[in-house]
Amino acid sequence: MYESSVFINCPFDDEYVDILQAITFTVVYCGFIPRSALEDVDSGQERLAKIVKLIKNCCLSLHDISRVEISKPGDLPRFNMPFECGIFYGASQLGTKDQKKKQFLVLDSEPYRYQKTMSDIAGKDPACHSNKPDEAIACVRRFLNGKHGKALAGEGHIVAEYGSFRAALPALMADQHFTEAEMRKLNYWKDYVAIVTAWVNAKAKPAAA
Repeated sequence: MYESSVFINCPFDDEYVDILQAITFTVVYCGFIPRSALEDVDSGQERLAKIVKLIKNCCLSLHDISRVEISKPGDLPRFNMPFECGIFYGASQLGTKDQKKKQFLVLDSEPYRYQKTMSDIAGKDPACHSNKPDEAIACVRRFLNGKHGKALAGEGHIVAEYGSFRAALPALMADQHFTEAEMRKLNYWKDYVAIVTAWVNAKAKPAAA
């Protein structure tokens, strides 16, 4: 469970949903378990404690630091993603033997921008997804390939499979009585994971004779 769990640390906004859904699909399709703060709606649990617990329980992680823009004058860039990336890195350096197995990928929407926004990660160059779901799939596949003995299909195949899943999604949502608008809401992420997992598992089953 620990070695297959992937902590997804990314922006939580409407503009990022397409990337988040593509990343989530890729993690599941590649045989790993996606984990996120979105999976737990327990309002009684302090947010930072929840994040630390998730990080502790995940051997792998994806950290998207692309939200450095401001939408209007007076706004500030978001620092949650770099902060949580720092927690994960600290756990990998200062934790127990299992924690020191941790590996992570930093994602951004523009190449080399990290040199201005987060230069301390020099040597762990972020992968660039250019705000395109297909590129995000490719980035995540390259990171996960070979992890814990898992040899993965090529990115072109996974992108094609994601296209097949997206084509099937309306019927899958209808079966669960979800609307498309609901499925794009962040508080439906756990439901989205369940739908992806069921679809991937069904694809993996041998056809009946």
